[in-house]
Amino acid sequence: MKILQVSKKNRSRNTKNLLLDLSSQHSPPPLKKVTITKSATELEFPKRKGLPIIPKGTLRRRRTTLALTIPSIDENTTPKISTTNESPYSPKSSPTNNNTSTSFCFGNTVINHNASKKTVSNPYDSGPVCVLEPNLYLYSEPTLDQLDRFDVVINVAKEIPNYQREIRNKGKTYYFVPWTHTSNLCPDLPLLTSVIENSLSSGKATLIHCQCGVSRSASLIVAYLMKKYGLNLNDAYNRLKVKAPSISPNMNLIFYLAEWGKTLEAISLPASPYST
Repeated sequence: MKILQVSKKNRSRNTKNLLLDLSSQHSPPPLKKVTITKSATELEFPKRKGLPIIPKGTLRRRRTTLALTIPSIDENTTPKISTTNESPYSPKSSPTNNNTSTSFCFGNTVINHNASKKTVSNPYDSGPVCVLEPNLYLYSEPTLDQLDRFDVVINVAKEIPNYQREIRNKGKTYYFVPWTHTSNLCPDLPLLTSVIENSLSSGKATLIHCQCGVSRSASLIVAYLMKKYGLNLNDAYNRLKVKAPSISPNMNLIFYLAEWGKTLEAISLPASPYST
């Protein structure tokens, strides 16, 4: 760049003494080619970490208060739900004459289960019930005084106290089998049914009980009748129900009784000549 001096003669008014000569002797360097590796979107909208920064002093709009209006409920059109805390295994409930019949099928065996519409206080208000003359009795939770009336007692309820020490000190036989309402009965049935058979054949008064006397203890007596008289599950169940109409084994126990029936059938079948 050169600085030219202008003489006073050639200088016009309001013109400075120094003028710039923009004509350069050297040409500008050539532009370099730059390769853009990022897309146009990334260049225009770079990624930012975190939330956007709001400048100080920026006013935020106040939230509007929302109100929810619930229409009134008409008691005449709204269904009501009733609940009960009564246990399905409570001894205070038992079938009455108003029954609806439900059938459960296990292979060729059909169990008629009666559902009660009404309830009564206790199916064993009069004490233990003789279900097989003369010495086999069924009952719910007994007292110590009631246990003294029997020579052999089989308690198949886990939640009932084990009175084994008190009973044996009086020369009686007591069996405590901690069954629940979901226990597999099959492993214990061979021994227990043999105990019942030996006790009855010896003329001993035998009591079988659980907490309510309608499910677990009834299942054991059904298993005994199946073995003793060669009955199927349906016939043994109906035979016991004639003596104790309140029995109602749950479906889990019915299933194991059906398995017990298959075991008894396998034992009674003649041996095959081809068996090893």
